[in-house]
Amino acid sequence: MRPVPVRLRTERQEKPGALKKLKGNKLIRHYHVLLKRKEQLKQRKANPKEIQKVQSELDMLGIDAYQKASQNGQNKRRGGDSSVILVEYVKSQKYPKTVYPIDLLEIGCVSIDNKCSTSKLFRVDRIDLHSTHPLIKQQDILERTPSEGMYGCISCSLVLNFAPPETRGDILLHCTRLLKPPTEQMKSLFFLVLPAPCVLNSRYMSLETISKMMEDLGLFTVYTKTTAKIVYLIYEYRKEPKSVIVWKKKELFKGATRNNFFIPLNTTEATRRPVNKDEQ
Repeated sequence: MRPVPVRLRTERQEKPGALKKLKGNKLIRHYHVLLKRKEQLKQRKANPKEIQKVQSELDMLGIDAYQKASQNGQNKRRGGDSSVILVEYVKSQKYPKTVYPIDLLEIGCVSIDNKCSTSKLFRVDRIDLHSTHPLIKQQDILERTPSEGMYGCISCSLVLNFAPPETRGDILLHCTRLLKPPTEQMKSLFFLVLPAPCVLNSRYMSLETISKMMEDLGLFTVYTKTTAKIVYLIYEYRKEPKSVIVWKKKELFKGATRNNFFIPLNTTEATRRPVNKDEQ
């Protein structure tokens, strides 16, 4: 009997013409897929040619086109500005007038005209890995030091889902180093926004598990809102992080349709990023 050749399933690759036609949410989703595919190839030490092929697709899409799509997604007419949630929460707390304007660090900023920038409640510093405006500093959050500013609020909106898995926990821990210590008037806030599937459809995460993880960092949940697409979480910074924190994957939910999103952290690892001198 003649043997039947086995065809290996491969990732679908968009043709150059199709890539150029991608717009809006489709462009953003495909860009995220490519970033994830590139990270997976690097983790399994794939052939450099495979990694370069994915990078070529990313280059073809272009970071500028991706960021323009992200900015359009934040357009208030499309209901995309997550900072509206933060502003509404702060207004509801009736803080003393003396706390305003609150120093805010916005990580992964793509717009200088969002609600937190125009509300007059905040004095905003903005950073992003790829700045698109003079008022947005091009900087990796892990490279930012307390000497550049301490904050009463940090916004981390749709950042962790883009970050390499091994840096996610480090980003959260590093943010606590940039938050002002709690006072009688106000406890510093941390605003975390994630795609809903990262929390609600992961094998390893849930609202309960992420709440417990954040408490290890001294961050306690004060506000939660979930929609079909997004999870909004606000935390108060009440105490310093634990000296030893180990977050490891533990399967909580089974199912072929679930994803593998997780936030790993191990403060005992010798390979962790060294602390800057002015962070000590």
